[in-house]
Amino acid sequence: MDILKKHGSKLIAGSYLGFLTFGVLTLIVSLILFGILGTIFYQASDISQLDFSNPNPDMEIIYKLADSIGYAVILMIPLMILIYFASMALFTAGMTGSVNDAVYHDRSSVSGFLTHGFKKFWKVLKLLLAYLIVLYIPIMLVETIISAISNHSPALEILLLIPFYIATIPFHVSMAHGTVLYLQKDLRVWAAVKVGFQTLTRAFGQTFLTGILLLVLTIALMIGFGILVVLGIVMAGTASEPDPLYIVMMSLLIGVIVMIITPPISIIYQLILTKRLKEIIEPRVFGNHSATEQQDPKSDLDTNSDSNQSDEK
Repeated sequence: MDILKKHGSKLIAGSYLGFLTFGVLTLIVSLILFGILGTIFYQASDISQLDFSNPNPDMEIIYKLADSIGYAVILMIPLMILIYFASMALFTAGMTGSVNDAVYHDRSSVSGFLTHGFKKFWKVLKLLLAYLIVLYIPIMLVETIISAISNHSPALEILLLIPFYIATIPFHVSMAHGTVLYLQKDLRVWAAVKVGFQTLTRAFGQTFLTGILLLVLTIALMIGFGILVVLGIVMAGTASEPDPLYIVMMSLLIGVIVMIITPPISIIYQLILTKRLKEIIEPRVFGNHSATEQQDPKSDLDTNSDSNQSDEK
């Protein structure tokens, strides 16, 4: 890719800076929130009354403690979901915005990832919550149904889930398309959801092909990691009793490799998706609209032309 040669170094450097900053920020916020939750739980449960050295503890205290743990878990689940979506909004806004700058405007900067991440955080968070409603909750419901149908048969469940997950690939890609256009065209939330689905219905083949390309790249990376893990296991297995320190060091090494390659791979993923959207899918779906600069922010880019319906001939 010429764009990778021209803007790759800045995009990748920015991705490292963004991943590090947003990762540390997410960790700090998580520690603070869970620390507050833990303090409230400790004060409410009065765990200090429980004597762990007593073989016959007071059951009333244990029941109260169990109730407190249950309430803590109930509070923890939505808190974890909130933290997840907040962190995803930061990373998605930063990565999508910085790559949009390179693909649509032929510009890039090391600070672009951070700038877009903070500036577009709330905007992208709203879109992710919309995707949760229209895509991810239905996917989870289907997964639940498949699990019920399989009747606790792992083999049957896998056989049903694999084609289902393959079928969802273009839906995930179309939502990513919606995110790109959402930031690039400054659309409203539901307009972005709509144009994302338009790329699916009007350019299904190309949208699915984008997903397959990204899937192949992911599988190649997984195979590479698999080979690395197998080599580590084989080397550890040469000794009758593997050294625990060796296992820890191998785990740390793999973790470091993952952290090193994740930012640039994420940028490459986004470049593939955004370039294919701009150069192939947008012209097929939106016609001349794709060739114009910033559209009306209230527009959903739906040209409603018959010619746009015949994109897969």
